Order: sequence, then structure tokens, then C-alpha cells
Amino acid sequence: MASINVVEYLEVNNSSFTLSENIKYDDLTKDVVIDYFNQCKYKNDIIGEYNDDTWKFKSKNLDLYITLEFQDRLGAYKDKVKCYIIMKIYKQNICAGYARQILNSLTKYIINTYYFNEKYVEDFRRYIITHQGEKDIACIILQFLRFIDEAPKYIEVLNGVKGERHNSRDIPKFESIIMFDKIVDDVILHHKEVFDKYYFILLWWKVSTIIPLRTSEFVQLKRNCIYEKDNEFYLHIERIKNMYDRKIYDFPIMTEFPITKDVFCFIKEYIDYANTIDNTEYLISREMYISTLKFYVNSGHRVNSKDFNKLLLRFYRDVVIDIYGLEVVPKNEKENEYQIEKISLGDTRHLAIINLMMQGVNPLDIMKLAGHHSIDVQMGYYSHVEKFMTSKTYVLSKMLKTNSIISDDYSDINSVDKKIEKDLLGASFYNLPVVACGSGRCKSTNFPQDCEAKECIYCKYFLPEGKMNADYLEQLAIEKQQELEIKKNTLKFVLKNSMSIEKKELERASKDYITTINQNVVIQSYRLREENVNT
Repeated sequence: MASINVVEYLEVNNSSFTLSENIKYDDLTKDVVIDYFNQCKYKNDIIGEYNDDTWKFKSKNLDLYITLEFQDRLGAYKDKVKCYIIMKIYKQNICAGYARQILNSLTKYIINTYYFNEKYVEDFRRYIITHQGEKDIACIILQFLRFIDEAPKYIEVLNGVKGERHNSRDIPKFESIIMFDKIVDDVILHHKEVFDKYYFILLWWKVSTIIPLRTSEFVQLKRNCIYEKDNEFYLHIERIKNMYDRKIYDFPIMTEFPITKDVFCFIKEYIDYANTIDNTEYLISREMYISTLKFYVNSGHRVNSKDFNKLLLRFYRDVVIDIYGLEVVPKNEKENEYQIEKISLGDTRHLAIINLMMQGVNPLDIMKLAGHHSIDVQMGYYSHVEKFMTSKTYVLSKMLKTNSIISDDYSDINSVDKKIEKDLLGASFYNLPVVACGSGRCKSTNFPQDCEAKECIYCKYFLPEGKMNADYLEQLAIEKQQELEIKKNTLKFVLKNSMSIEKKELERASKDYITTINQNVVIQSYRLREENVNT
């Protein structure tokens, strides 16, 4: 008999493991299900009784109750749907939002298929495979039908449907991130009124681009979240785990984060001001939110992710558009320098992780910072790094073309970069030693003793010629791409075998990979500059 496979996450004697359990609807008595429901009422904050048609399920992230309504139109399926959802809550601790998604999806397809009538199975198949957004929902329906062991024709159709492949988050390009960062800094320095009104946004940007925070974690920061110890500064965070909320982590999750004195002082300045408004426990309180924006909102709960997103949208309208005259466009749609890609609240967590990776921080340390539960999750971010650096190549090539200096301001985005500087030396430039196959000059006063890179092009003393050696750049590009593949495969191997490899070996593999990526960015930037010069 078919059944649903529920994976439960357990921890025993400081060791975590998964337990797979096959559960069938027919094996569960009404008394057992009601007992499970009553346990969930207390643990998960559910209002109502099992036999009620409406349950109120507390969303911890939103600090609101979400309504689960079991319609009479479900007919004989009503109890089966209730039972299925309770098993998901009890065994897997799913959140309120996901419980509502399951209920809405099952209700929709139970009614639209006339209770999984075989006469409509072909219509169901055509609809599922032609609507991309429904493919993930197919998994919910399939699990439910296996759980109740019904509708074999529908199960057969659903077994052949492949769910959407969830690619890693599509983050804004490097250029838009720099633009947004510059706007934040300029507001802090030159726009006191805007600074006061949008302190929350400035605070969010300064904190969450250096610490991998979920938005729900940021809005739940406590008023006493920062402290000083032994002349070091720290931020305390209450971590929000994934929907299963179980201890399934290979390594301990960090809750105490070292921060710079500047960030500490920036947060403390806000706290001192907030304490003059109220004395609530949260860093960003409902009272502060209302008094700052000067408009009425429901004050019955704390500031949540939705509230904060509304504030970010206002910041785009009032500041990015009205003050700085930029057009806000969707990701990957920026076409000119007067446009900026929209950065979402969830993007900064990924930017912080990428920033840590690009600094060559040990992947295991990043796991602890980010709260990733396994090495496999961590590995998925390396594709982000390469895509991000491809975007950075374009920005760097523009700076090279206009003789712009890459200043230390960009070190917070990537402090590993080889700084490429172009000084206005005039005729004295041609008295410097020729290097890199005629592609540039060395400005070191102690050449070649000061050489710090195998290839001059990566060295901070290197100054490019007006026109560089194309063959030299081409050969370097080929060699660097081959090296990049080797370093990437080495890192993957080390990550997969991290439990048996010394920490310093993992750190070395990560730094080698990131250094090679940075060197490849330099090469490609010069090549792109040469293409632009020649066109």
C-alpha cells in the first residue's frame, strides 16, 4: 500500500540524524490524530479544535495568525486533508505559510478534478505540464494521494511530472550594488532628514551586507543585541532555522557575530535614539516604525518582513528615484548608468555570504555564520560567486577605460582584489620598466625586488599601456581558465570530504579558488577594455 514518506530530524547525544517514516492515513486513528493536534496547539501556537473548520496558525516570522479554512466543498476529503496537514506540522514542523499553501493547493485540485475523478485525469495532465508554476504544487498533490492511497491514475500522471528546478537566487549585478551602497553612504553624510526617516533601511544595509541575516532575523533583533567584550564588538542574533526547525546541522550555528567599531557605533546611535521613543524589547519596534513614517498601521504586532518591505519600497521612491534621479529596474534589466537594479530584502544575506567567500573565509566558518545545515548547501553558493564576478568584470573594465582609480571603498565588496591603479605620471610614465610582454609598466621604485605576483598584470605596481598586447592577454586567459577549473574541482573535492580534511587545507583550497577568480576578472577586464578601445 502506498504511503507518505516523512523525514523527521532528530538530535541524540549532540549528534543529529534523519529518520524516515512511512505513514498512511488508514493507519491513523482519530484519537491519535487529535492527540497530535493538541500537541501542535501548544508547540506551534494554533487556535481552534481539530473538528473546527477554521484554525488560526501563528506565523513566527510575520508575528500574525494565518487562517486555515477547511471548506465543506472538500466533502469526504476534508478529514483527510486535515490529517495530512497535522502530520506535516507534527512530524516536520512546517510553518504556517507552508501549511496554508498545502491547504489551498489541495482544495483547488480536489474541487477542480471533481474529487480526482478519472474522467478528468487527461485534462489534469495537460494543465499541470503546460503551467510552469504548477509543477512544484504537483509534489504536494502527489504526496497527499500517496498518503491516502487513492487516485492511482493521478498518481501515475504526477510521477511523470518533474518539479521546477530551484536555481540559486538571482542577485543584482555588482554595479547596482555599488550604486546602492554609495547612495546609503551619501544619505548618512549629507541628508539628515532622509537619514532620520530611513534609519531602518540604512541600518539594514550596513548590518546585513556583512552578516548573513535573513530578513526575519533582522526585524527580530533585540534592543540589547550589541555588546563590547575585551575591546571587541559583537552582535547577538536569534537565528531562524528552516521550515523544519530541527537541529540537523553538521556544525554549530553562530549567534554571536564580531562587528567593527564603526558598525557598533552606528547601531548604538540608533539604540540611544530609540530609547527616547519607547522601551520595548525589539531593535525596530512598532512604535518607532509608526513615529518615523508618520502614518497609521496596525500596532497589534511587532514590525515584520512585510512591514519592512513596504519601507524599502518607499526608500526607492523617495530617495533613489526622487533625490538621486535613478530609474529602478528589475534584475538583469539595467541598460544604462541612469538605472539601478532593484535590490530585495533577501538579497543582502546572499551578498554577505558571497562577500565572505570572495574574502577567502574558510567555508566551514561561513556555514556557521550563514546557518547552513550542510556542506551541500554551501557549495551551491560558488556558482553565485562566478556570476557575481562576471558582473564585476564589466565594472572594472569601465574604470580601466576611464583611468578611474579603484579605491579602498570597494574593499567591503571584495578585499582580496589586486588593486589596479593608474596614476597621471605624464611623460615620466615612459621611463618606467616595461613588463608583461609590453602590456604595461612597473611603477615600483624597487623593481624587480618588489614583485609580488607571478604575472605582472595582477601586481599593484602594474600600470597598463594605452594598448596592451592582445596575444599576451589571450594566452593568459586560456591558462587562467584551465587553472580555474582545476581549483574549482579541488575545492569541490575538499568540501565533500571536509570531515576528514584539516581545516587549513579547506581554507587554502577556498583562497586559491577565489584568488584565481579574481585574477581571471583582472584578465577579462583588460580584454574587455581593449575590445571597447578598438571599436
